[in-house]
Amino acid sequence: MYNYFITFIKDYSENYLGLPKFCWQKISLICINASTIGICFFLSLYFVNEQQLSIPTAGLLISSYGLGTVIGGFVGGKLSDKITPYFVSIISLCIQSACFFFLMYLHSFPTLLIDQFFLGLSAYGFKTSNNMSLLSLCANDFDLRYRTISISHVASNLGLGLSGIFIAGVGTYGFFIIFGLSSLILFVSAIYLVLQGNITNLIAQKDTVEHHSNQIKKSAKINILILSCVFLVGLIIAQLSSTYPLYVQDSFPKLKELAVSILFLLDTTLIVLFQAPLTVLVSKQNKLLITGLGALFMGVGMLILSFSFIFAFAILSCIVWTMGEMLFISTAQLICYENSDSKRKGQTLGLFQSTFAVSNVVGPSLGSFIYQYCSGNILWYCSTIIGVFCFLLCWYFSRFNANTAS
Repeated sequence: MYNYFITFIKDYSENYLGLPKFCWQKISLICINASTIGICFFLSLYFVNEQQLSIPTAGLLISSYGLGTVIGGFVGGKLSDKITPYFVSIISLCIQSACFFFLMYLHSFPTLLIDQFFLGLSAYGFKTSNNMSLLSLCANDFDLRYRTISISHVASNLGLGLSGIFIAGVGTYGFFIIFGLSSLILFVSAIYLVLQGNITNLIAQKDTVEHHSNQIKKSAKINILILSCVFLVGLIIAQLSSTYPLYVQDSFPKLKELAVSILFLLDTTLIVLFQAPLTVLVSKQNKLLITGLGALFMGVGMLILSFSFIFAFAILSCIVWTMGEMLFISTAQLICYENSDSKRKGQTLGLFQSTFAVSNVVGPSLGSFIYQYCSGNILWYCSTIIGVFCFLLCWYFSRFNANTAS
């Protein structure tokens, strides 16, 4: 039994081996940054309870943050192509740090509106530039890139989970301390990048392969396909922060908030434990097909939720959903990166982040409308249709793009 356990641990740890040292440093920054981004989920409480703003006013401030994320992804990617992702990451971290610092002292609506916009702008600017820098460290090793972007997804989810713990632990001291610590952490991260800059710049490499016109057109079609799927699937993902908790609480009134907490904790735990092994398992398969399967699993997961008359079904729904999330997000992002011109990789990654941000802005309103005037089950049926539709699209195009496996 002991030998079996040791063998299992050794085999499992191999999923995380082989990444360059500086990849791990940037993955750590993703985790730290995600822990501060997670605080933004609690900002509505701060605006309503401590700033004494009305709920509609708080909604406008959150919308300003959302608008910033939409623009930030694209601008961050565009600037990464122009002045290198290294500098964009430092600038973004400094702006984020300043935004959290000013949140401690701002009270008027116009200044808070501007602060929230730049907070969203810098948050997604960093996500885009850091991911581009992270993938460039892998040179031309496709499998290494796939594992790296998958592990970065693990780090992001781990950071969001840590933000909840951070809020629970420090929240008793008030948002003033939360904002101050977040600002300090982000500023220290920027200083760390400055100190590591020369080493990172020496290692980072850009692809020098030039694409023919036919290949460019083919790659553009694939990217349009993927970005379309990202927007549609993003509409489903957006329900996790809006209608999903309401539906779970209504379905299991005895558990209430505990049911939502269990499912969110399960989602994070599954990603942390199984994202890397699952990536290795499917690494040689057609990436378009894997992306489609991810969308399908997410849609089926929501379908199972509509039949969750017992909590065990909700858990099964979460497992299927999370498997789809692990397959879809990392693979879709990697396809966008691989199918872009060497001079526009940042722009393409920026479009990926911006498209996802748009769906996060549109999704809650659209989902809430369907939930209110139709029903929760109708919303999950629509989610299933989206998943099936994206799968069929990816399956169709995968027949003509078999080389996406390498």
